[in-house]
Amino acid sequence: MNKFKFLFFVLAFIFLCIEINAQNDLQSWSSFSLSKKIKEKNRLIFKPIIRHKDNLSSYNNFSLDFIAKRKLDAHWSFSFLQRHWWLANSVNRNFWFIDAVYDFKANDNIKVSQYFRWHIAQDIDIDDPNFLRWHPSVTFNTSSRLKPYAGIEFFFRIDGINEIQRIRSKIGASYVLSDRINLLLRLWREQFVNITNARTDYVIQFNLGYRL
Repeated sequence: MNKFKFLFFVLAFIFLCIEINAQNDLQSWSSFSLSKKIKEKNRLIFKPIIRHKDNLSSYNNFSLDFIAKRKLDAHWSFSFLQRHWWLANSVNRNFWFIDAVYDFKANDNIKVSQYFRWHIAQDIDIDDPNFLRWHPSVTFNTSSRLKPYAGIEFFFRIDGINEIQRIRSKIGASYVLSDRINLLLRLWREQFVNITNARTDYVIQFNLGYRL
């Protein structure tokens, strides 16, 4: 990827940062992931996530992800994600995410991916919405260890409502520190639409990944 494409991603990231103002909350999702390859086509991932809100000044909640992935062929894979949340007010939440993932290389420098997700809420202490989600994205390979990324995710509310209620735009990059360690940094612009209290939030996503 040439320098002009990389500059585009830098400028787009800066633009999104500038758009953040006092009326939009800046939040964070910070995580550390451990992954283990099982034979050739299977991978298990453990990932704790801590979240902050109120422009990063207040603790929000904590969750644990357990993920099982299986590669079906050169393009398709399948994953199951179990996520349990511990909220600050002692209310717990639990979700299952079932993904069908399809990706391909447009050329040597561009990888196009998308997943279709069934978002299932377990409704332990509160009634959470259920969604069907679609997330197309593009990853660019550069001559360095840096891989810029852009994507958008649509949340289609089911439960008899049948409309899009959330749009999550993402831009960022990953950086390969070694064969086992990877850093990921992204900025989300999350729009809540077709609900009573529509709003836009911004989320900084950071993950330090380690492959066992």
